[in-house]
Amino acid sequence: LAYALSAFMLLDSNAALSLHASSCRAQADTASMLSPPKRHSATVTSLSRSPTSVKRKLSTRWMQVSRGGGASNSPKLSQWILPALSSALSYASYNIAIKLGSSSISPLLGGVILQAVAALLGTILLGLSNEMLVCDRKGITYSCLAGIAVGAAELLSFRVSGMGVDASKSTPVMIGGSVVFGAVLGYALLKERMTIKGWFGVLLVIIGIACVATDPGAQLAAH
Repeated sequence: LAYALSAFMLLDSNAALSLHASSCRAQADTASMLSPPKRHSATVTSLSRSPTSVKRKLSTRWMQVSRGGGASNSPKLSQWILPALSSALSYASYNIAIKLGSSSISPLLGGVILQAVAALLGTILLGLSNEMLVCDRKGITYSCLAGIAVGAAELLSFRVSGMGVDASKSTPVMIGGSVVFGAVLGYALLKERMTIKGWFGVLLVIIGIACVATDPGAQLAAH
């Protein structure tokens, strides 16, 4: 479900880019019909260059969106908080499903099946999309690295759940830990900056992870 939400958000972005391209082509066609005969050759030249120009602009815009788009293009909290929380719920459900199935399947086989289902879902979404797919070597390389990281995370999730750790403990530690590591790696590798308020939030996450991980709830319930 988390992959599906991300893919649908991707399709929405592609649809917006496609709409922009169609608008540019329509404006070019209108200019061609209304232009005087003496400028016909110049208009034809402009139109012959239009698809390449539009594609270049779309590619540049897509790369800007994929890299965050800058502070001025950052959406409002009300626009992205619901999809983000839905994704968080999907990840929680993903970990619950792993917990329920980990005792009946080996971590390696479980991770392979999970990846196969995710790949099938992604293939279906690609087949349903008629939008222009923009990528370059850098994007493909980092997508492969992200796939390796996700595969490792899934295998380790199966391993932790197979040890009998409660989902109420393992899920907050893994998800909350990703928040902490994401903030640190974003600062170290991507040169992203947060104020004291943001780092205080990271500190609260660390404290929350420690409280959840050391909670003796299961032992108390056994007694």
